[in-house]
Amino acid sequence: MHYTPTKRVVSVRRNTVGFILNNNKRVSLKEAVALANKGRIRGVRVVSNYNCDYLQSTSGKTLLSLPEVVS
Repeated sequence: MHYTPTKRVVSVRRNTVGFILNNNKRVSLKEAVALANKGRIRGVRVVSNYNCDYLQSTSGKTLLSLPEVVS
């Protein structure tokens, strides 16, 4: 099954700490990267920067435009 991120979970400082997927499951950023590596999240790709992997949107919208939920 494939998922799509619908909301972005952010910390009080507005750093992305995870996502809420279209099945209402909340996943951490690390879990989201693992799912995307397996091809289980649509519309994103995994990008490596220094020692950190993160998600980047492959559609016209950025992940920053997703609605935010403060953790």
